[in-house]
Amino acid sequence: MAKDDDIMIVTPTGEQILASSIGIHTESFSPPSPNYSHTYTSISSHRVTASTAQLQQRTIPWVFDINSNDKYDQSLQRLEVFRLLGGSEDFYVIDMRVPFIRWPVHVDGGFSVSPYQGSNVISDDVTVNLIVSEGYGETVTTSDNLNQMAAFGMALPTNNELDYTFKNQTTAKVYIAGVVPINADEHPMLIKFHGDVANALSIKNVTTNQTFSLTKPLNKNQELLIWGNVPAIDGTQVYGSSNHAYLDFQLGFNDIVISGATNFDVTFSTRFYY
Repeated sequence: MAKDDDIMIVTPTGEQILASSIGIHTESFSPPSPNYSHTYTSISSHRVTASTAQLQQRTIPWVFDINSNDKYDQSLQRLEVFRLLGGSEDFYVIDMRVPFIRWPVHVDGGFSVSPYQGSNVISDDVTVNLIVSEGYGETVTTSDNLNQMAAFGMALPTNNELDYTFKNQTTAKVYIAGVVPINADEHPMLIKFHGDVANALSIKNVTTNQTFSLTKPLNKNQELLIWGNVPAIDGTQVYGSSNHAYLDFQLGFNDIVISGATNFDVTFSTRFYY
């Protein structure tokens, strides 16, 4: 069982390892605020203008020591830590105090694991700089599985029931939590559709005034997936039958209108970013 101050490591292959299970005792894991930068241009003697803010990578210092049984165990633990944290691939870490957020990270630079004052059972403090290239953490689950991990820290509205799967509803409200809008060119929404379409399907986000349409008949046994502006039916891309549009989703509620379909269900699947 994970302790509240434990860290879960999720390797690129999906292996999940609690840091405490390999002797790691976390002393500090405190993600800083998002890192935005501006450039500034002087446009007169008394005025400077700033560029649009650009998100930069975020660095999370993880400070821990390693408890061992003896000097042989200490050497083996060092190798295991290097295996988990010394690779070039991104992996995830989850602070078990906030178990609904995972951080996609890689390690910046090398680090050493040395015995504390020659001890065989405890190491010096180890500091590993975890780089979040995209700048934000993301929810462990997607919106269509939100009931599995809804938590107070997600800042979800309490006076509205949140649904992300709709059956035979021509109008719907899709709520985007977190602090980052779900834009098709950055974090595209995955839309899954099953239903009967005689001629053309239209999905409009009234909130952003964007409409995706597909001029192609469908039946309930087929699966239409829309990933950004790329639609596919049963795995075959049908971009040429669409209007080449995409749907963005603002923070908060988005009003959706579905036209041209009967006997259908549609699911909006995304992660939220914090």
